[in-house]
Amino acid sequence: MKRTVFRGVIGLWVAGALFFCPARPAQAEAPVSSPVWKLSSGVRANFRDKSRSGHEWVTRGEVFRAFCEAWRATLFGEFRSNLEDKITSRMELGGELGVQPFSWLYLGSGVHQAWIKPGSDDPEWESRALFEFPIRFWRIREKPVALYFLEEFTFNMEMGEGTRNEVGAGFRVPLPVEKFEPVLLLGWRHVDLIHSEDVDQFEGMVELTF
Repeated sequence: MKRTVFRGVIGLWVAGALFFCPARPAQAEAPVSSPVWKLSSGVRANFRDKSRSGHEWVTRGEVFRAFCEAWRATLFGEFRSNLEDKITSRMELGGELGVQPFSWLYLGSGVHQAWIKPGSDDPEWESRALFEFPIRFWRIREKPVALYFLEEFTFNMEMGEGTRNEVGAGFRVPLPVEKFEPVLLLGWRHVDLIHSEDVDQFEGMVELTF
């Protein structure tokens, strides 16, 4: 089952890349962009004290390269630490292929290996949709604050079923520092664990670009 899903996801995105990236003469090809590195770190705190998932410190590193104008390939690693138990609660390592058909919309799909706890280390497929709208009249460092909405669905390829669906909304606030182009993310995230209780979290992250 997991091999069928994996091949289906990869095949779908390869076909999409070939379809949306028309062939061009070699001399007319746009240069591939340089890799962009991003590091984000911050807290996700539950609104309810009694929850199956504790407060977490989340750190995510990623490198991506844009190609064919609207497409983007990303490699990433994400680490989450439970602030109450002082243990690593989740780790992810994988890649994602995404497309940005409009300046305000990003659609991504990828596969990663998830390490959750001993005996629960499974490959997962994840789809993401991110909407981002700049607030023209609210600017910091000549850059607008943006309102974002996101949706992430996770499918466990070993179990053959969806395990979590996350939706969120908030603000991306550029900080008044030139180096690394820091951005502060302040928002709300609702985590539907599908086979367990839902969790509502406050999310505060700082994102750096290299």
